Amino acid sequence: LLVLQQRRLNPNYKDNRWQQQQQQDDDQQQHGSNPAPEGQGTPTVLLTRKAVMVTAAQTLNPRLPASPAEVTPGAVLPGYVASISRDAVFVRFLGRCTGRAGLPQMADTFVTDPARHFTVGQSVLASIVAVDDGGGKFVVSLKPSVVGSSEGKFLAGLMSDLELAYQLQQASESAAAAANGAAGSSDDDDGEQQESTPIDWSVFTPGGSVGASLHEIKAYGAVMDLDDNPDVVGLVVPEHGGAEGQIKDGSHVDACVLDVSKSSGIIELSLLPELTSMAAAGSRVSKKAKKAAAAAAAIVDQQQQSLLPGVGSE
Repeated sequence: LLVLQQRRLNPNYKDNRWQQQQQQDDDQQQHGSNPAPEGQGTPTVLLTRKAVMVTAAQTLNPRLPASPAEVTPGAVLPGYVASISRDAVFVRFLGRCTGRAGLPQMADTFVTDPARHFTVGQSVLASIVAVDDGGGKFVVSLKPSVVGSSEGKFLAGLMSDLELAYQLQQASESAAAAANGAAGSSDDDDGEQQESTPIDWSVFTPGGSVGASLHEIKAYGAVMDLDDNPDVVGLVVPEHGGAEGQIKDGSHVDACVLDVSKSSGIIELSLLPELTSMAAAGSRVSKKAKKAAAAAAAIVDQQQQSLLPGVGSE
């Protein structure tokens, strides 16, 4: 775990106290309102277990900044979205060290509503663009074209975080189901519980190929039925070939896996030719590698069997 902040919470806030106190900090930073009296409130520590943040705190050079004085122009650092306004996203690192990304710094395309692209608490990769030495403020850029060279490890960390979140959710659901079962199964009409078949998520590798058939077209994209996986839903957004008229009813396609959401059981797919062809080529290589590995394993097994006493003597 990594300590992000140490602070005191206002005891008058009964619900979502941390978020309301965060908002109070942001108001102070943006409008210069008076801070809360020192020494009041409940001592609290904000922690994170996100791999991208923990790893950066342990290995990054320059280190994650805890104050504007530690910010280095040009550095690319992982952080999280602390708040969102109509024209800016505020990215926080350690403590209350917060940088501002205006509309031009958010994306390589034109952004009008930051809330459509970012959410509070979201992990982001930010490049330090400019630092105001006198005012203690600094500007960050979230553009992929600016932070892209460091994006590979960052995305790998995000996938690790998502996998951990899924495992924690599964463990929580299993514990809740076990507790409900222990409380008594007499509430069930037939006294039997139906167990769903476990999903083999290993077949859904981002960049891999998967077969699917069109189920229906929605405003948000094409809903797909995946081969041999009835408990998983495929989704093709319009930008990736899932719009009305881009795919025929009932047609079967080979799609490229873009993203996997285990918690919701949704696989985001693409039907763009440049991606599906790449995924198909990778799938063929993977299948050949698996066949070669299986053949090698069979040869080794035969050799081991031939060395056993009594084998092949009859």
